[in-house]
Amino acid sequence: MKKMIAFVIVGMMCIGLFAGCATPAPSGTAGAPTTAPSAPTTAPVKVTYPLSMKDAFDKNVDVKAEPARVVSLAPTTTEIVFALGAGAKLVGRTDYCDFPAEAAKVPSVGEVVNPNVETIVSMKPDVIFASSMTKADIITKLRQLKFAVYMEDDLKGIAGAYQSIADLGQILNKQEAAGGVLLSMKNHLLYIKGKMQKVKARPSVYYVVGFGQYGDWTPGKGTFIDEAINLAGGTNSGASAVEWKFSLEQLIKNKPDIILCQKNPDLKGDFVKAEKYKDLPAVKAGKVYSIDNNKLDRAGPRIIDGIDELSRLIQPTLWN
Repeated sequence: MKKMIAFVIVGMMCIGLFAGCATPAPSGTAGAPTTAPSAPTTAPVKVTYPLSMKDAFDKNVDVKAEPARVVSLAPTTTEIVFALGAGAKLVGRTDYCDFPAEAAKVPSVGEVVNPNVETIVSMKPDVIFASSMTKADIITKLRQLKFAVYMEDDLKGIAGAYQSIADLGQILNKQEAAGGVLLSMKNHLLYIKGKMQKVKARPSVYYVVGFGQYGDWTPGKGTFIDEAINLAGGTNSGASAVEWKFSLEQLIKNKPDIILCQKNPDLKGDFVKAEKYKDLPAVKAGKVYSIDNNKLDRAGPRIIDGIDELSRLIQPTLWN
């Protein structure tokens, strides 16, 4: 458990370093669009290979032919591959690629941060999907070996999810499937925004990433979680966090109405029992909830589902 919590905190610190580049969270949902996006009226342009494009970090990706063998070094891209109906092409994934359940049947190349290069090479992938969580020298090595590597960006939240889905759809010749996934996600977000237009009071919400001996960690202003809390009808009690670092004193002073704990790893049980936090009003009132953070941490097909889950915890009466 300690190792997993440490891994999560390190990952969140990496996200925090780029928080200043994120789009500021909206202060409310007034003026949210109410017209649903329409389905494309024309068929997607057929992909032709060889294909040259840019990834989320503006690096060139050259794919010689329609990929038949794919290695995914990020849980996000693994989810996207399956959502596009291309799971049968996946020949390698990481230990943390745990959704959907079928992903467990795919051989692992090791950890997200430090996957085994020899194993990846042995899989002879036509394309490799990765994220900024993987060590830069490993990505460089794979590119030097002439593998096509596309890197997605979890730090861009919803916009990053939309871009990655569209790009992977193009690379895998699954543009029509990608269009369907994107349409569903955009309609779902509009539905949530419509619900949140009826918000009368916004409770303060503290989102627990780490606590106790590791210090107190929470997403500050400008992060995607901050944006998600606002979209879900709350205000971020930890908005003043600096690179995800917060103080116990400020947490006690803020007295958040609701406290959300990550499920992966499961933090709620230890948090509510900890001596330092037991007198917080939200703990006493039983308003400490677990949230499936994988939906929010991964800028993929389930990111809007994560906002939906948040909104049902923060504004339950609007969903009754």
